[in-house]
Amino acid sequence: MRPIPKINKEDINRFWNKVKITANINLCWIWTAAKTRGEYGVFHIKRYMYRVSRVSYYLTTGFDPSGYQICHTCDNPSCVNPNHLFLGTPLDNVLDMMKKGRHSIDVYGERHGRSILTEKKVKKIRELYKTGRFYQTEIAKKFKVNKSTISMIILNKNWKHLI
Repeated sequence: MRPIPKINKEDINRFWNKVKITANINLCWIWTAAKTRGEYGVFHIKRYMYRVSRVSYYLTTGFDPSGYQICHTCDNPSCVNPNHLFLGTPLDNVLDMMKKGRHSIDVYGERHGRSILTEKKVKKIRELYKTGRFYQTEIAKKFKVNKSTISMIILNKNWKHLI
């Protein structure tokens, strides 16, 4: 990860002006500006984008967290409350997630949050391909997915539970 550069007072003020800070240190301090799809706040410093939890940690501790992950005790990706942030390794982050019961080992198929296809569509894709009348590219266009997705389904590398 890119080290956080020295931040001037203008950037520090710009950062904290985008945070909804509560008087109660036990509550989350919410980032109110730009966020990723995963709701993690982002902040630009010297033409580079940084996650706001990293910037908050740096501003409040003086330690550049490069090489570490910033974990949230509150599990709120928009939170920048320094009392809710701690340094960790990827393993620390996974163990924290598991300890809090936020993981699911058997999420696949339609139950996966990013699934585009349904079981019915996957079965249809396999049927169409078996006829020998369709190229993978044609099937991909019909189901509005990439050809590589069709290939992985046909090779039984994805959606294995339907074999």
